[in-house]
Amino acid sequence: MISVAILAGGLSSRMGFNKALAPWQGRPLIEHIFTTVRALSDDAFIVSKDQKLFGFLGAKVVEDAVPRHSALVGIYSALRGARYHYCLVVACDMPFLKLDLLRYLAALAPHYDVVMPVLKRGPEPLHAVYSKACLGPIEKLLAEEEDKILLFLPAVRVRYVEEEIIRFFDPELASFVNVNTPQELEEARKKEERKWLLSR
Repeated sequence: MISVAILAGGLSSRMGFNKALAPWQGRPLIEHIFTTVRALSDDAFIVSKDQKLFGFLGAKVVEDAVPRHSALVGIYSALRGARYHYCLVVACDMPFLKLDLLRYLAALAPHYDVVMPVLKRGPEPLHAVYSKACLGPIEKLLAEEEDKILLFLPAVRVRYVEEEIIRFFDPELASFVNVNTPQELEEARKKEERKWLLSR
């Protein structure tokens, strides 16, 4: 079994408003993502400093465990709040998640502490699986006021999944598209519209 956490604690400074609530197919983006990932687990939840903001989802909301903004804090909070030993972590601004790819990453998890895609442009730590064995190494980094996710990886067992394997499940690497600005959001909407038109 695996938990699934959607990190929604970012500042959204480049978007100008909370990107988790950006309109997507007639509903908030985070609702679209939550609806997608809850097919993977009976423990799908949101990580955010604001519990009330996402009450409309009817989902469990785990508060940030450390009072500062960083993706590492989000991962740490997700692992602390997860019901199961393994937790798939995704960001709240990834509209094109692929269930088959997520299931593949989850299937690799029992043999490692982290399962992380690595594209040619670099690793994707916010589309990865972490085990509770990561809590200690992350706590050490946070105590040192360090927030770089990749710094704790030498202390745990990591399986990197190369781009060639990722493309088997997601040829266009759409899973890793994120929307940080209004322009990126509009581009993603156009991409979705083209996909819909081609499917007709």
